[in-house]
Amino acid sequence: MQSRARELSRLQQIAEAVWLGKSQDLRRKAAEEREVACKLASLADGKRISIANLSAAGSDGAQLAATARWMRWAERERQRLNRELARLRAEKLDVQQRARASFGRNSAVEKLIELDRRKTAQRRNRA
Repeated sequence: MQSRARELSRLQQIAEAVWLGKSQDLRRKAAEEREVACKLASLADGKRISIANLSAAGSDGAQLAATARWMRWAERERQRLNRELARLRAEKLDVQQRARASFGRNSAVEKLIELDRRKTAQRRNRA
């Protein structure tokens, strides 16, 4: 019985280490996703401000041309960031699935250890 308890204890350490690693991966991926989403929001704010400045100031031709160039760049950047966000979300889903599986294994090992402890206690009480 001692060897079974040691094996389960080692298995729990491994399962917990894997779970901690997967949860850290998930946190990193979520942070990357938030970063890109913030960049998109900032870009949208910049576009709103540029449009408001153009309509409020009655800009000259040079200002209008510069704003038009910036808006074209902003649209390309928005498309690039949206592609990156989609990629990150797909990767995050994959990482989430791995983390769930790892969490499940860790929980199962914890339940096995508890069950083993109960059975050991019951045997001792009978003796």
